[in-house]
Amino acid sequence: MARRAGHLYLRGSTWWMKFYVNGRPVYESTGLAKEQQAQRVLNERLGRIAIGAPMLPRLDRITYVEVAKDLREYYASSGSRDIEEAESRLAHLDAFFGHYRVAAIGPADITRYIATRQVETTQMIAARNRQEITRRTTSNGTINRDLSTLSRMLRLAYENGKLARLPLIRKLKEASARQGFFEPAAYEAVRRHLPADLQAVCAIEYTYGWRNKTEVLSLKRRHLDLGAGTLRLDASMTKNGDARVGVPYQRAQIASSGSSGARRGSPEAARSNHPVFVSTFGRQTRGRPTV
Repeated sequence: MARRAGHLYLRGSTWWMKFYVNGRPVYESTGLAKEQQAQRVLNERLGRIAIGAPMLPRLDRITYVEVAKDLREYYASSGSRDIEEAESRLAHLDAFFGHYRVAAIGPADITRYIATRQVETTQMIAARNRQEITRRTTSNGTINRDLSTLSRMLRLAYENGKLARLPLIRKLKEASARQGFFEPAAYEAVRRHLPADLQAVCAIEYTYGWRNKTEVLSLKRRHLDLGAGTLRLDASMTKNGDARVGVPYQRAQIASSGSSGARRGSPEAARSNHPVFVSTFGRQTRGRPTV
């Protein structure tokens, strides 16, 4: 191939290549010590240039940090997932895989991540209480949610041309769904002893089966329609991605709750993004509920 199009040259024991894109020289290491292998890398680059295809990065150089950033940007732009909930998953993945190149993540690494997560909660409890506790560990369900986030990240990297193959991710067996019912009389007996704002929170959860942190405590003023008497959840707030409407909100006793964000006529409640529940468990927050 003509030297003007591109060529190899040695730097130490590693072959580098020089080629041209839109008339400008590009210098790039092949990362290889064997000339024949390096020539194949150069030929692939020159072939893509000839047909006008985009120049893909060396896949062995793509880091976990880069594809994690891609996933965060995808969630932010698409609104397909609650950012705060996603960050709670990514925090654990970042801590373990932060130094990895994404192509190096394989089944054995994922198994080590699972093992780390399974003992993580126990270690934290033992350190806080200064005693050995072995009963409480991170549940399989929680770990599986982490693995789902990792799987989505790697699939997005694959779709973006940053990963050549998807590793096998085996999820754990989860415990059976909770059984039994909290009978109305027992529920009312407990609710009567709660502060007014927590009575409203519990009433919504008991009436509609909505989740505590990601759904009920994430409600904003715009989700509460006093005229129509409805509560609404955005699709991005729910686990299955479906929007929900609770009718009527009086059944959940929101109108009579002591939550400052839920009071009719409150100046703060007029702000569409102001939380409905700004004070929970006796603690005031700066625009966000505290769990």
